[in-house]
Formats: sequence, structure tokens, C-alpha cells
Amino acid sequence: MIGIPLMVKGKAIGVIGLFCPKSVEAGRIQQERLDFLTTIASQVAIAIDNVKLYQDLEQKVTELRRLQGQLIQTEKLSAIGELVSGVAHEINNPLTSVVGFTQLLLETTENPRDREFLEKIFSEAMSCSEIIRNLLTFARRHPAEKSYNNINDIIRKALELKRYQLETDGVEIIENLSDSIPPIWVDPHQMQQVFFNIIHNAHQALLEKKKLSTSPLRLTIASESRNGLVSISFHDTGQGILPDVLPKVFEPFFTTKEVGVGTGLGLSISYGIVKEHGGEILIENLFGEGVTFIVTFPINGQGRDRRVAEGAKGGSYAGRRILIVDDSNAALEMCTYILRSEGFRVEGVESGRAALERLRSEDYDLILTDLGIADMPGLAFHDALLKEYPVMAEKILFLAEERINPEARRLLEERKVEILYRPFGMTALKEAVYRSLITSLKA
Repeated sequence: MIGIPLMVKGKAIGVIGLFCPKSVEAGRIQQERLDFLTTIASQVAIAIDNVKLYQDLEQKVTELRRLQGQLIQTEKLSAIGELVSGVAHEINNPLTSVVGFTQLLLETTENPRDREFLEKIFSEAMSCSEIIRNLLTFARRHPAEKSYNNINDIIRKALELKRYQLETDGVEIIENLSDSIPPIWVDPHQMQQVFFNIIHNAHQALLEKKKLSTSPLRLTIASESRNGLVSISFHDTGQGILPDVLPKVFEPFFTTKEVGVGTGLGLSISYGIVKEHGGEILIENLFGEGVTFIVTFPINGQGRDRRVAEGAKGGSYAGRRILIVDDSNAALEMCTYILRSEGFRVEGVESGRAALERLRSEDYDLILTDLGIADMPGLAFHDALLKEYPVMAEKILFLAEERINPEARRLLEERKVEILYRPFGMTALKEAVYRSLITSLKA
């Protein structure tokens, strides 16, 4: 037997083995035949190498096309995001006034018919606010607005959105929600979106299982608190996730659904939201038997701050002086009325320069200022305030639109100032003011 190496660029990639006739003794093969065989082996090696190069090129072209498609989709989403943010900016200002004045009227109106109309106005205004919030979340422009919430209530709200469809498709729903979980510091709207996305994916998986089997379709949702963590699990009895698909489930735009059925954004957005809340999403997968999504959050220690803020509402802050700076007359009037009803001494001006002039002769415990006042937009007013009155550094509450450029957001976070996003209602305004006063009076 004769072995001829397959050489490419000085590197052996294989060998050709030839059986020789018995008449050919070892070492007696003619050189010209050996050269011929070597030439053939060289051509075979080049052909094999070209096949490998072609396969590599094909994979790279496929990957390039995939990335190109993602880039096009990203650009589309970016354009939609810009449009959504612009619309939200124009709507949030008047919507804040509608919500606030409606709440004020509800507190003073006794006529049942008038109250019914006002409650409808308030409900529709909040629906409009929710639409804007969902659009901004889709466009990834909505900052988390965290508060203390019962996590089980958020789970139930998300489940109610899918309950009818699940039950219609024959899915048994089992709820094992613990009553011992303390309130959790989360954005309830973002968390509802996370839970809804997971439930929706479970529903899709169960529908696929229904096509292949008559075994029971079941979705089990459980919650518990243990070792400083809150854990929420969603287990479905679907087919599970293919092993080669599992590492990709949180990738943006990745989907196993048909075209037009899924965008591949649901789980990636959910993953980002949970991470921003300091949590984790884990997957326990048994292919062929089902999958469990587990969302965990830390039980943080901000409860004390909340209790302090609640305790502050008993009148101990009555008489504190607040200056409101806002060039929207309706918003200025609404905030002034609400805060005066809490016992604060409130004054308002419509420009940054007027506010600085007022500060030269008056002292205030807190300043509420619109981040977008016309004469001193962005952080210009804050910069001027810190320059002339550094003692006011921590005595400011910004009223801001949802659309803040990343640099301004970073600077605001560095300066550790409180921000209240529009549209806001009466309760949100009061809570933000009390929190800011606690910080202000400690400064």
C-alpha cells in the first residue's frame, strides 16, 4: 500500500491510500508514476480546500444577510421610535393637565352624574397615557417608573389579558401565588409586559403541542419569596425548546414563528427590563416535556424610605415653601392648586430667569422646574442655580418629558436629582414632592 499526503499551503489535510499490485515490490515504484500520483493528490487537496472555503463563504454570506436584515429592521424601529417620541412629547403636556384637573374636580364634585362623566374622562385620559407608555416601551424610550407593588397583582393583570384565549384553547391554568411576598420596587407596567410576553409564548408553545398530541395542556404560574429573592415561575407542558434554539431565545429579532406571527422582540425586551430591575430570567428546559421560565428579583431595602415618605404626609411639612417654574400655564396652575391643598406655601413663575430673580429675595425649601423651560432649557437652569445658590443643589425636582436625550439623563443621574415624568397625576406629584422634601431638608 502507498500513502500519498494531501498538502495545502504546506499543511497536510489528509492522505490518499493506494493498494499496489503484488508484482510491485516495496521501494520499486517508478519515480514518474510517483510524481503522477503526487500531482493527482495535489489537485484533490486543492479541490477539498476549495470546498471548505466555499462552505465558509456560504456561511458568512448567510450570516451577513441575517445581520443586514436585522440592521434594516433596527433602522425601521429607530425611525418609528423617533416618530413615537415626537408624538408623545406633544401629547404628554396637555394630558398631564387633563389628568390633574379631572382628579381635582373628582375630589370636590358631589353630583353623581357629574362624577360619572369625570370618571369617564379620567379613565380615557389614563388609557391615552397607557397607549403612549406602550409605544415608548416599544421604541425603548420609556424610563422605568418604579414604585412598591404587589407582584401577584401584576401577574394576575397580565394573565387576565390572555385568560380567555387560553381557556378557549383548552389550557388549564394553575395559580400557586404566595401571599407572603412583600411589596416589590418595580415598574408595574414594564413587569406586566414581561409576564404577558412569557405567558403569550407559553400559549404559542401549547398550541403547537395541541397539533401533535392529545395530552393535557397546562400552564402553571407560581410565586414565592426565599433567601432575599422573589421568584415567579411559568411552566407550560408544551414541546419545550430545541437545544440548538435555547441559546438564542433572548437575542433580538430571533423567532421560530412564521413570518408575520412573531417579531423576535418580546423576550429580548423582557430580558432587558428584568436586568434593569436587577433581576434574572432563567430557563429550565425539558425538550418534549415542557419549559419553565423563572423570573427573580431581589427584595430590596427601600421600604424604610417609603414609610418615611408616607409619614411625612401627616402635616409635618405644612407651610414649607415651594417655587414652581413652568412655562405651561395650565400645568403651573394645576401643580400650584394641588400642592396648596396639601398645606404648602406655593409660588409660581414661567421662566428660569424669573425664578433666579425670585431667589435673590426669597428662600424656598423646594423648587419644581420643567426641564424644558423655553429661556433656560435642559440643565441650563440647574447650572445657573448651582452657580448662584449652591445650597439649592439637592432642593430641586425636575418635571420632564419621556424623551430625554441620553447625555441629559446621564447628567441628571450623576447629580442625583429627583425626576417626575409627564404625564403624572395628583398622587404621583404629591409623593414626588414629599420624597424631595425629605432629601431637601436633610441637605
